[in-house]
Amino acid sequence: VSTQSTGPFFYHFPWPVRMKLEYYLFVVIVFFISDALAASEIVCKDGWCEETAAVRLISNSQQHLKVNPVALEKLNSWTSSKVYVVSFIGPGRKGKSTLATRFIPCDPAVPGGFQVGSTMEPVTEGIDMWGQEITFKGGSLLLLDTEGTDNPFGNLLHQRRLSVVVSLLSSVAVYNVMDTLTTHDIDKLAELIDFRHMVKYESETDSWPALVILIQNSRLQFSIKGKALTNNEFLEHLLENKGDDHDRSRSLIKSFFSFRTLHVLPPPSPYSALI
Repeated sequence: VSTQSTGPFFYHFPWPVRMKLEYYLFVVIVFFISDALAASEIVCKDGWCEETAAVRLISNSQQHLKVNPVALEKLNSWTSSKVYVVSFIGPGRKGKSTLATRFIPCDPAVPGGFQVGSTMEPVTEGIDMWGQEITFKGGSLLLLDTEGTDNPFGNLLHQRRLSVVVSLLSSVAVYNVMDTLTTHDIDKLAELIDFRHMVKYESETDSWPALVILIQNSRLQFSIKGKALTNNEFLEHLLENKGDDHDRSRSLIKSFFSFRTLHVLPPPSPYSALI
């Protein structure tokens, strides 16, 4: 029986050498991909980007939120009267736009996805939407990519207004973080509830979106005192009152987000079956 490898040439090397060669090959591939993306500059005009169907829905104009008429025209052209709205919220530079793009069906006629950047300056300022209609459960799916809640270039009042608008529009709000969930994140979610109470409603109906907390790039195990917990059991443990300054935030989240769930995405790896 032949034991000769039929894979790439570096499979013939010992394992430690092979690992180094695979790493360097990965770096070279990333370099060329990054260089190609940098050379393909996305040009925007009248709210539309030539290389993508993403469009600015709401922007900040002279300290006021402004709705883009091009986006409204696009929405009015959709054929379904039933729309599911999924928004991606959370701190900036944590992968919200990339995550939102993964929900877009592959269509060669509609290239690209939500814009991303490699600098501290935010790419998403306000709320972007995916302008191509996506069929979903007898209706249409509207994806909203939002400005980071901690935008260092932003205005606090502007960010609060955006939070209220997102909560009013969304069927599902995906709060995206990296590595772990902190008390700062708990407080940010509670702020969403506080600011929405400033809105006056014509009726007494006050529906809240389902809350999905997504932790990316994490391999942490959920356990308390050696006892393994499910994702949602761990979330409920985090929301239990601890007798500190964050108890009010925990109580607000439990009271208003009646449906809440926690999911984890491990770091992408060529050796992992789950990406």
